[in-house]
Amino acid sequence: MKIKSSSRQRLLCLSLSIAAAAVCPEQAAASSWFVAPQASTLGLGAQVGYRSDYDFSVRAAWNQFDFDKQFKIDRIKYDTNIRLKSMGLLFDFYPLDNGFHLTAGLYRNDNQISGTGMLEGNIPVRIGNRTVRIDGKQVGAFQTKIKYAPVAPYLGIGYHNVTEKGFSFTADVGVLYQGHARVSVEPPAQLSHSNHPLVKQGIDEQKREIEKRANKVRVYPVITLGVAYTF
Repeated sequence: MKIKSSSRQRLLCLSLSIAAAAVCPEQAAASSWFVAPQASTLGLGAQVGYRSDYDFSVRAAWNQFDFDKQFKIDRIKYDTNIRLKSMGLLFDFYPLDNGFHLTAGLYRNDNQISGTGMLEGNIPVRIGNRTVRIDGKQVGAFQTKIKYAPVAPYLGIGYHNVTEKGFSFTADVGVLYQGHARVSVEPPAQLSHSNHPLVKQGIDEQKREIEKRANKVRVYPVITLGVAYTF
């Protein structure tokens, strides 16, 4: 029995369609752009990203948040402002056929702490053969500032399945290496030109103690939650 020409053409088209589907079963799921507002231990911010072929994605991230905190070292009480501010470029690798990914990247790190410290109570000071007590409030305020490395590497893992259009949940957990803290401590104005050894000793001790505390977060934990929208 002979097969008509039109029937042969339909069979040929059907065969080609089946072959294409077998070779490219996921062709419908192509690369995609997404945006994601987020909240994290780096602050409030957002990400813009591009995921290609389900294996890799690149994200640009921005975060910022300010808050105040008090702490005390010896007899000096500090009132500080902590400013979290960072911009990052992150690269994701998806080893599985889902949203789980491994991440590496770099951040422009502008996190810093600045504030003033006030001596509390009366401070005994030895002058010649006698000891006098000076009111800490009369001495004035110390100025301190803490900064970290301007460029900080990031490593982490996370999940965001942005292969379909619409909204999806995102989560990341990782660490940001900020490096050693860079601390400056300035004495009150009326002591700034003093050559008294007790003044220098006190400033050096405060600087060492602040550095010790600030270096506890040189490896900074990052936890991020957000909602992505894929175009």
